[in-house]
Amino acid sequence: QRLVQIQAGRLYLRTFGRLTVHRGGWTGPEIQIDKKRVRALLGLLGARAGEPPTRDSLVDDLWPEADGDSAINSLNQTVFQLRRYLDAGYRAAESPEYLVSPPEQVPFSPALFHIDLNEIRRLGTTIAQAERADRGRRALPRPRPPLRRPVGGPTAPGGVPQGHRRPLPTLLARHRP
Repeated sequence: QRLVQIQAGRLYLRTFGRLTVHRGGWTGPEIQIDKKRVRALLGLLGARAGEPPTRDSLVDDLWPEADGDSAINSLNQTVFQLRRYLDAGYRAAESPEYLVSPPEQVPFSPALFHIDLNEIRRLGTTIAQAERADRGRRALPRPRPPLRRPVGGPTAPGGVPQGHRRPLPTLLARHRP
């Protein structure tokens, strides 16, 4: 099973704009999901990717009027249908686990499923860390480069190093009528 997971193709879920799943990359072939409940489940899982939803919360969101056993059965069937859309030849224990099924939650496998919302969160964290590091660097005093002494002597007449401008008051005093 571990080898199957390592060799499995990656899936990419876009939640901004139209909900789409792509195989192999953000612009790879799109997986068509026609059933409304399966698309709704996919959207809920994508929106809650940072904190995988519990089975109870999914049942409450997707089948609010159904009784407990019927709603759980509907959820299990919808999860199976989603697995079939993601991997047409899906077989438990033989196929990649794009959806992990611990007893209380229904999360995506983070190694196999990339979600744009998670990418944006990750980029936001990276940017915030870079800004903090930059503020830390700016807070340190920067060493000044040593003055270069031009060839021809250490200073020009008037005590100003050669090649450097004279102070503005000296220039103005020279050119007064």
